Amino acid sequence: MALYSSDGVEASCLVLQDEGGTDVCELLWLCWLNRHGLTTTEDIEGHLAAVRQWQADMTHPLRHRRRTLKEATKNQASRAELRQALKHAELLAEREALLLLQDLAEHGGGTRLLHQEDPPLSRRLAQWLPHPKECLSRSLEEALMTLSMTSTVLTLPPSRASLN
Repeated sequence: MALYSSDGVEASCLVLQDEGGTDVCELLWLCWLNRHGLTTTEDIEGHLAAVRQWQADMTHPLRHRRRTLKEATKNQASRAELRQALKHAELLAEREALLLLQDLAEHGGGTRLLHQEDPPLSRRLAQWLPHPKECLSRSLEEALMTLSMTSTVLTLPPSRASLN
């Protein structure tokens, strides 16, 4: 959460989510892994199945409903409270996804120690995007750099368990 609330990170994450089509929780997790000297393994997709199912079943529907209500709240203030409740529920669902991802790392699921020959975080984040990496838009490149640079300079709180 400390990373997400840093200057420019929230806006960058929304660009990566909306324009890049990627899961912000997974990107934040990659940054978290990097801070703990870890990265993902080749078989990460299988390990992420439960997290992605959670996101598909819980977070994405809440986000869709909240965004649908955005226009409606401009004309009907009575719906603003419902939209805020959906936003709160969406944030709780995302927090649960982050906890599931943290649990993967803490129990060795799909993660390994980071090696010196591994690509830098910015490149690993770019590889996470579902679109071709050769033709990233300027806004996606800037968002990736903001996330990567902020993550590497931010002092993050320790995890629930020592990963070293």
